[in-house]
Amino acid sequence: MRDTIRTLAYYNAKARRALAAEVEYSELLKRLRKDKKSIFVAIVDGKVVGVMTTVADNSLLWLDWLIVDKAYQNKRIGSSLINYVLKSAKQMGVKKVWGDSRTSNLKAIHVLRKLGFREVCTLEKHWYGQDYALWEKFT
Repeated sequence: MRDTIRTLAYYNAKARRALAAEVEYSELLKRLRKDKKSIFVAIVDGKVVGVMTTVADNSLLWLDWLIVDKAYQNKRIGSSLINYVLKSAKQMGVKKVWGDSRTSNLKAIHVLRKLGFREVCTLEKHWYGQDYALWEKFT
């Protein structure tokens, strides 16, 4: 996944370093110990090809990170992970799912719209000085 993170053109260098730290095995393990339903993994032929992390807060769920191995992008893995998270959220009693995306991440914007998310607003110069779109979907 590190190679994929290094090539994310829509994140600046500081954001790429932060993302790389978030998806390190030790960090994912800490999250998993804290909340067993906070990490969703896509596996193809025994290889982890996608990871989505979430943060639950009562009846809300935040889509924290979604990363798909570069070699497996454009194969509906990200969409499948999000759909699985949405189904799980509904079963957990979550009423609303939130997330954000870089305003320049056209793939993410397309997928979120296709899955029924609504763009709420744009956060200018938000995380590491970059612009983000905030998304919501009611379950």
